[in-house]
Amino acid sequence: MVVALGFESETFGIAGAATHALEMVDIPSAKKVQDHIVAKMKQYGQQKEENLLKIVVCGAGFTGIELVGALAENKATFAQTAGVEVEKIEIYCVEAMDTILPMFNEGLQDYCKKELNKLGVHLLLSSPIKTIEAGCVFYGDNQKLEARTIIWTTGVSGSHVIADSGFEQRRGRVMVNPDLTAPGYENVYIIGDVAAVMDEKSKRPYPTTAQISLKTGEVAARNITFQLRNKPTQAFHFKSLGSGASIGNTDALGLVGNMAVKGYPASFVKKMIMNKSLLETGGTKEFFAKGHFDLYH
Repeated sequence: MVVALGFESETFGIAGAATHALEMVDIPSAKKVQDHIVAKMKQYGQQKEENLLKIVVCGAGFTGIELVGALAENKATFAQTAGVEVEKIEIYCVEAMDTILPMFNEGLQDYCKKELNKLGVHLLLSSPIKTIEAGCVFYGDNQKLEARTIIWTTGVSGSHVIADSGFEQRRGRVMVNPDLTAPGYENVYIIGDVAAVMDEKSKRPYPTTAQISLKTGEVAARNITFQLRNKPTQAFHFKSLGSGASIGNTDALGLVGNMAVKGYPASFVKKMIMNKSLLETGGTKEFFAKGHFDLYH
């Protein structure tokens, strides 16, 4: 058996997050966010309520930063729908930490902040969210931010099905054996976002990234083949090819191996990585249907 249940949005117990904020964890939820924003822009044309033009993204990790970058690039479209000047569209990113994208070095973080500032994104750092009510985010020391679109991207956990199934877990992730089998079950492999795989070098579990999820799938499949042939299984080892975060369509930052890249070159690399993942997971059909071929603009 192979268990690969994926992730779900993590609210960290913050009141109102699950009921008053939109999650974005897959294509249907992303489409729901888009439809919600468009609906609010159209609604402004009738009601002229300023908060309809405000969008708040909670969290400044990969998803949050890529989202605010994409939203900022689309401000002109939102403004046209609402019938207002572009400057009237306000985009905020609220983050508990004092910086963004903690997985990158300070130079790349500063570059991202500068680019988001150019796009008119309001970064509210060192602003832990206390609670969320309908149309309002309460954060920091009794501060609040009113907006009719609130999107939750503060983090994820493994599927709740893991805990419901009785596995020993933390935040929906099982600390698996080196060969990716579940403790006590040599015929059950747990991979992807529901697996906590120990990195012997850092003595910490590997982060939950797409690269690692794909690699765990490959290793699990190979180990199952070894078991069928009565051969010993192999331990999981991982070497990152790099990682990147987009700031809109033609701007990004990240690491290729250990080398920092930013701007258009990083955007090119990011799109190529995404295309590689599409080809590996969905074959040529998915690659040509959803691939990023706008590499030069």
